[in-house]
Amino acid sequence: MIARSLRVLVVSTIATACHAGTPRHASGRAVAGSNVHEVSIPTAPQARESPPARLSGVLECTDVPETDPSGSGHDCAASDIVICHERCVDGDAEACAGLVTAGARGLPVELDLLGERLQSLCDARTPLACRSLGQLYAGGAGRPQDDALAARAFESACFGSDALGCVFLAYVLREGQGVPQDLPRAFALLTRWCQQGVPAACNSLGYWYARGTFVEQDYERAFELFLSACRKGDLHACDSVGEAYEKGWHVRQDLHRAEVCYTLNCNYWNSGTSCESAARVRALLGESSPPAED
Repeated sequence: MIARSLRVLVVSTIATACHAGTPRHASGRAVAGSNVHEVSIPTAPQARESPPARLSGVLECTDVPETDPSGSGHDCAASDIVICHERCVDGDAEACAGLVTAGARGLPVELDLLGERLQSLCDARTPLACRSLGQLYAGGAGRPQDDALAARAFESACFGSDALGCVFLAYVLREGQGVPQDLPRAFALLTRWCQQGVPAACNSLGYWYARGTFVEQDYERAFELFLSACRKGDLHACDSVGEAYEKGWHVRQDLHRAEVCYTLNCNYWNSGTSCESAARVRALLGESSPPAED
């Protein structure tokens, strides 16, 4: 039997809608998926009259690489779902992780079977399987919803040096979700993996600076982190960049670039929030004149 599809996204301020507080699934639970996505930058000052040159007009979202748009390193195309299931059953942790990502994009995945296989692989101390298992426990998909077991799985994944496992662990440590809150450790994990070039870590870290969590609020630094993650192919970070361009936060307002950035995430994840944002900006563009040449 095919259980309910996983939907974007995972343990973080998860993405189904909402610009204030923590976005949640309609049930109120954070939804499991393949990547950390924090939906919206809080209200920020308007762009300065003379924004720093490196932040003004620096991004064309069409430059974002199409490889690994999930940021997870693992995915299964619709045409490969059956093959991924077979490989997962045979003990291929990468195929199992790919099914988690595919499920987050709304593709049909046998979640109960996937959960059983990931549990077995994680018990055998496979870091990638533990990370994926944590995602299922976090969202209550294929496993009973259990914050403590999700946190334990992310801890195991991170101990095994799984980068995204550490990113997800940082989220639950920040929120005190299934574990005691530990902001210093969460911040250290994100900083370490961002410095090692993991886009999801940079994207998540950007929200610490945007919200002033544990660090002095710094919208410019937040934008730099979002931009870095987006340009490395993390489409959720591109959503953050799109919002900055739409609202003119420390960059010159550019609705065309905002629409391109939102559309990237909309097309891949079929994310309601991203698609609504793209449609909103297209409507605004229809009411405005073409942008002036740089």
